Amino acid sequence: MQIYFEIDGGDALDRRVADLREARVFFHQRPTDMNCLWREARLADPDGHEVCLPRKTGSTCRGRSLSMA
Repeated sequence: MQIYFEIDGGDALDRRVADLREARVFFHQRPTDMNCLWREARLADPDGHEVCLPRKTGSTCRGRSLSMA
């Protein structure tokens, strides 16, 4: 099972992860830019379910603009 909690805006994901790491929460993946539109971090809850914290990063995918202009 995977659980997603989308994080809004700017550097909010990085700040949230920094706060959680300071509270000794272990992340399997620190904030990482993914291939298409997202930056995400991953951790596991106490029952072992994967938790993903994604944040939309913009309007490009693999170097191509997704704008309709």
